[in-house]
Amino acid sequence: MGIAFYQVDSRTVGRKAMETNSSPKTLEEVLGRFERALDTPVISGELPQWCENAERACNEVEKQFHKAVRENHTPLLEEIYAADPELATRVEQIRKTDGELVQRLAQMQEVLHGLTDAATVVERDEVRLDDQVEDAIQAGLELVMAVRRQEVTLTTWHGEALERDRGPVD
Repeated sequence: MGIAFYQVDSRTVGRKAMETNSSPKTLEEVLGRFERALDTPVISGELPQWCENAERACNEVEKQFHKAVRENHTPLLEEIYAADPELATRVEQIRKTDGELVQRLAQMQEVLHGLTDAATVVERDEVRLDDQVEDAIQAGLELVMAVRRQEVTLTTWHGEALERDRGPVD
């Protein structure tokens, strides 16, 4: 039994590489990219690059989340309220959470920017930043989960508003 060799089509490989490096189009894609950046182990000597990657991914999330709030959340919240005014409290809570997430994303961007700057200064003594990096990873992963939870919450209440059984009123 011999070793099987496969012919590689360089055009396909190049296209796959371009697809993985292309800009994500959806909020879920940028959340996944940010999560992967945070989950990627920090290799000794590469802390500045790790910080830059995490910061860049966080910036993408911030842009896509703002876009989602503007283009998706706002119209859906208006539709929820129009379909079922009894859900006004839920609509306000979702709006409030959107605002809180915008603030948390801005704070995360500041933290990662600060880490990127600090990582370039400490260079060989990057162990000094271990606790700060770990805190940023934890906060970032919690933020990813919170944004995903917000998306599910919005979808759930939108469905509830449109399909809700209101008893004899229906």
